[in-house]
Parts: sequence; structure tokens; C-alpha cells
Amino acid sequence: MHMNTYCLSIFVLSKRALKVITGILRNYIWSGQVYTTKPLLVAWDIVCMSKKEEGLGVIDCMVWTEAAIAKYVWNIANKADNLWVKLVNHVYLKGEG
Repeated sequence: MHMNTYCLSIFVLSKRALKVITGILRNYIWSGQVYTTKPLLVAWDIVCMSKKEEGLGVIDCMVWTEAAIAKYVWNIANKADNLWVKLVNHVYLKGEG
């Protein structure tokens, strides 16, 4: 797992930050620059489609972040023997559930 993937799966970014990251990705894909005023050639939802669906296979930051959060919620709900989950249950959930 790459370090940036690990960091993004641990730290929850705000929607505003994710929109800025998505904007930078869009601009870079189409112009090779971080900031541009050129119109984008293809809708972002099409770019994010898989290659089998004739997209570019780029992963949408918003969707990826939601999946990472869901993974941690799943772990908290189902892996009671994990030390990290025990800590979260004890500190934040106070044994509820």
C-alpha cells in the first residue's frame, strides 16, 4: 500500500479539500497543469468509469474516501478481537453496541 493511500485512509478529509484535489486531478489529466482555464473535454463521471466501461479508470476521491470510512466502520462492527477496534470501542463508544 502506498503511503498516500495509507494516510488518506486514516485521516478524513473535508468535502472541500476533496473537491480541490479532484479539481487538480481534472486539470492535470487534461492540460498537464495544476491550474488551467481550458474547458474540460470529458465529464468527470465518465473519466472515473472503469476501462471496461470505456472510462479512464481514475478513482474518484470522494468515493474512495467513503469506502475507506466504511471499511473502518465495518472493522469496528465485526472485529472485536482487534486491538485498534478494542481501543475505539473503549474510548469512543464506551462499550455500546
